[in-house]
Formats: sequence, C-alpha cells, structure tokens
Amino acid sequence: MTNYKYLKPLYEYLKLKNIPQKHGNDSLGWKIAKHLHNQVLITIEVVVQGVKFVALTCDEIITMDYQNWISIHGYCV
Repeated sequence: MTNYKYLKPLYEYLKLKNIPQKHGNDSLGWKIAKHLHNQVLITIEVVVQGVKFVALTCDEIITMDYQNWISIHGYCV
C-alpha cells in the first residue's frame, strides 16, 4: 500500500481510469509510466510543431562488455 493522499493529484492529472478512491498500491506503477510517457510525447510534439529549427545529434557508445548505448539530443530554436 502507498500513501494515497499524496498520489491522488498525480492520478487525476494523468486521467487514469479506474483509480482507487481510498487507497493506492504499487500495481499502478506501469499504468502511471504509460501515461507519463504519453504526456512526454504530447509535450514534445507541441514543442517541435512550434519551433522553426530542430537540430538532432546522435552518439553511439560501445562499452567494454559489448553493451550498446545511443544518446540522442534534440535542440529546438
């Protein structure tokens, strides 16, 4: 169980369906992550549509234990 009264505003902002009315639990974690991801995508779309120039840089990293990471940075002007 988590302290619901502190998370209730987040649940309401994310417009989660079937949110508990009296308490919360950790099983909502993946639903919250999905809704946060959607909010980030919407915000990125709004920002990119309102700018004149967009620059993207990409850097690939290969670690000593053969893991690959790609770092992408976006700049909006």
